[in-house]
Amino acid sequence: VLIPRPSTEGLIELALDFLRSGRDEVREIDTEIVGVAKKYSAVQDVSTIVDIGTGCGCIAITLKLERPDLNVIATDSSVSALEVAKENARGLCADIDSRVGDGLEPVLDVAEPFIIVSNPPYIPVPVAGSHESSLRYEPREALYAGFDGKDIINGILRDAKKHTCCRGIVLECRKDQC
Repeated sequence: VLIPRPSTEGLIELALDFLRSGRDEVREIDTEIVGVAKKYSAVQDVSTIVDIGTGCGCIAITLKLERPDLNVIATDSSVSALEVAKENARGLCADIDSRVGDGLEPVLDVAEPFIIVSNPPYIPVPVAGSHESSLRYEPREALYAGFDGKDIINGILRDAKKHTCCRGIVLECRKDQC
């Protein structure tokens, strides 16, 4: 799983603000990193938050602790990452639903209004030998997403717009990707 960074706090704050205001927003949350909130329809009736690519679960857990009135579903393609997230949730007494799978596949059955919150992989695939030393201990599949870094983001956005219960999305990306 990824090591949480300061931008994660900014993403969580943006998600909480988005749930209150329902307004579209692009907010700088770290150097050259932004959080993007995009509404598809009214968010006042949202009863669920879906954290796609939860990793260690820090986003899902924090949102559940901040908004205990909402259901929180944490998804990840990695069974091992979901085990870490479940252990962390138990340790913090956060009741989250965890589901394994890629993108929106694990929540296709969700029939109540929800928003997506995600810190997806968004770093462009590096040129050989240019791997940043600060990222060498992180799983590559949690970092890199194609030539321009938008492969995963584009998939989430496309699928979110198709899901009839998705009211909006809050995600982290590079400033030049939004």
